[in-house]
Amino acid sequence: MSAATLPGLSLGLDEQELCTPEEEAVLAELRQHRGREAAIPTPELAKRCGLTTRRAQHVMDHLVFDHSVPIGSAMSAPAGNYLIVSGEDLDATVRLLTTRSLHGLARASRLRRTALRAWLNHVQHNLDLYYEGASK
Repeated sequence: MSAATLPGLSLGLDEQELCTPEEEAVLAELRQHRGREAAIPTPELAKRCGLTTRRAQHVMDHLVFDHSVPIGSAMSAPAGNYLIVSGEDLDATVRLLTTRSLHGLARASRLRRTALRAWLNHVQHNLDLYYEGASK
């Protein structure tokens, strides 16, 4: 079995590992959208794959978490999802995810009327419990 690859970047999965038609459809579509400048909006990707937008998001999460497929996302034009093919693509996606996460945590702390640092300690505790349980 040979690993699926992009020029200079391994997808981190074996074609045999893709076990559902949904995964195969989403990955086939994303292969047409390599790099940040070729991003496809999630609703359009979902439509092309015969999925709901939410289901397409779930499948992409599964591909990233369980199959290590490097799927990027962008909020500014062209907005959407794409296969990460460069360090710049990776950095842009990590920056976006980090900013969105920090904003969400700040908002949650405000809603709880809790100082951000105290809320972050609470989140860290829950992460520790989650990963402790996941490793068993």
